[in-house]
Amino acid sequence: MFTGGANEDSVRDIIAKVRGAAVEHGRKSDDVRFVVQGGVVVGRTPEEARAKLAEYQRHASIDGVLAYASLPFDPTAHPPETPLKELVSEENFGYFRRFGIDKSVGELLSSFSDLAAGPFFVCGTPEVVADEIERWLDDIGIDGINLRQYHSFDTARDFIELVVPALRERGRLRKNYVEGESLRDRIFGAGDRLPEHHHGTRYRGGAHLPAAERAALAEPTSS
Repeated sequence: MFTGGANEDSVRDIIAKVRGAAVEHGRKSDDVRFVVQGGVVVGRTPEEARAKLAEYQRHASIDGVLAYASLPFDPTAHPPETPLKELVSEENFGYFRRFGIDKSVGELLSSFSDLAAGPFFVCGTPEVVADEIERWLDDIGIDGINLRQYHSFDTARDFIELVVPALRERGRLRKNYVEGESLRDRIFGAGDRLPEHHHGTRYRGGAHLPAAERAALAEPTSS
């Protein structure tokens, strides 16, 4: 499940509610994995990391962010002091809760332009970044991150060359792939097929189909 929130507590709340709902419906609490967008700016020294962030921030574009935001209105067409509540219909409140529906248009735009905004951001050396990622995993309860791209291809290269070794040393990231392993088994560690308690197993063998069609599925096919 790809999720997020305005702060760490809101993400914890989402995770707890989803895990609780899974148990209520016959699943296990760890049958759901949670991934958030993680912002990572890493350097070999603190100074190098801060310099990178400053450079990325210098090139940040409000228009670029808004082009992907799919907002129901154009924030730049309103005075900065305009309350979001005056522009957002009730059915669209959910999207803005991550920013705070009580904020103004100006505050919304500021949050868009600040690359370090949000609960899942870290800037520093590989050790600092690894410490923070471990905290996200252990204290907040996420299972992984979708790396936010600040620069092609330096964001991925920096993470691979600097952060991956630190995470591997701590046992947080595998060192290689397992031959023949499926994505499901890699994520859940429970084999290639759905576990028996999964809702989807009811459809195995055409169990949801009329008897005649189910029987046809069971018949061996000629070569």
